[in-house]
Amino acid sequence: MRSSKLIFLSDFHLVSNKPFFGLDTFSSLDAVISDILQNHPDAEYFILGGDLLEDLSVESFTFLQKQIARLIGCKLFIRGNHDSDDDLYKQLAKDSLNSLSIFNWEIRPLETYSKGKIHGEVSDKDFDSLYNEIKSLKDKDFIVCTHHNLTLTNSAWIDLYITKDYKNIVKKLSSLKNLKIVISGHVHLKSEQLVNGTLFLTSPSTSFQLNSNQSKFSLDKVNPGYVVIEISENNRYSIDIKRVSGHFGEPTI
Repeated sequence: MRSSKLIFLSDFHLVSNKPFFGLDTFSSLDAVISDILQNHPDAEYFILGGDLLEDLSVESFTFLQKQIARLIGCKLFIRGNHDSDDDLYKQLAKDSLNSLSIFNWEIRPLETYSKGKIHGEVSDKDFDSLYNEIKSLKDKDFIVCTHHNLTLTNSAWIDLYITKDYKNIVKKLSSLKNLKIVISGHVHLKSEQLVNGTLFLTSPSTSFQLNSNQSKFSLDKVNPGYVVIEISENNRYSIDIKRVSGHFGEPTI
């Protein structure tokens, strides 16, 4: 039975020449991509989940281009709230595909970026288009990718910036029996919630990590990571949350 690997990596927050929340974000991204290449050399599909550049500097942009070029395969970019420079983001995502098709699987982005906003927003037009496509293609299984999370982390300060109207969005999406996975970045932590058979998943970041179930801003000391989704032609899937080894600084607020 054939299978294929889909790698989700997100929230690079690249800052040149200084730590960001105590971490060297250049080194941590380099380590994540090196880990992918070493342990998943057969991966051919990559989703970059947003918040790629923090300082918007030339140095960070150049470094990011070189790192992305190491990943050989089909790429899908998702815009995060920190990807605020229109021209810079267009340059980064110029090679991005609009969707991915693997076996009987369809992978689609759902835009949550809203200019000038930290929280996520989904337009009625974008949602209706995606919803109707999934509903009409009942013989296909779908994975939807967003930047902003659609499920709560139970950290009050993180959940302030969840996708607006998330309850209604989750209710409608989870009614689609052929929507198997919704994966998001933004929250810098791993979480899984199964709603009516649809798995809502958030990814660790390649930079600093955050704690769930906290009332105030709180950094986790676990290492950066990424998500491996392995899908097969018989419509099965597996999820693996990967953490890289190494020391990239001490998380500090």
